[in-house]
Amino acid sequence: MDRRRECRVESVMPVRIWGLDAYGQPFTQQASARNVSGTGARLEGVCSRLKPGTAVQIEFNGRKAAFLVVWVGLHGARYQNRIGIQNLAGEEEIWDVNLKRCVATAAQG
Repeated sequence: MDRRRECRVESVMPVRIWGLDAYGQPFTQQASARNVSGTGARLEGVCSRLKPGTAVQIEFNGRKAAFLVVWVGLHGARYQNRIGIQNLAGEEEIWDVNLKRCVATAAQG
């Protein structure tokens, strides 16, 4: 059984991510948002070294919001270059997707 609190939708959405990496150096790059929910997402293609607890900015379709890195795929492992992010409290949802409708449609087959 899935323990997630919200519905999620598999997607491939191009995003821009920026902030400070694990060494305190500024970075900016393109990535792909996958498996999005109202409060978070999994990003793929993140080459910068990040660590959990780091705040990053994400831009999608001209909309920006602050997120917290909650997990980072280990270098050399299956989830390398992937991170999990959570929308910081009070931030606007930036995904241009009606998540509830997507999940309802998928459930109908």
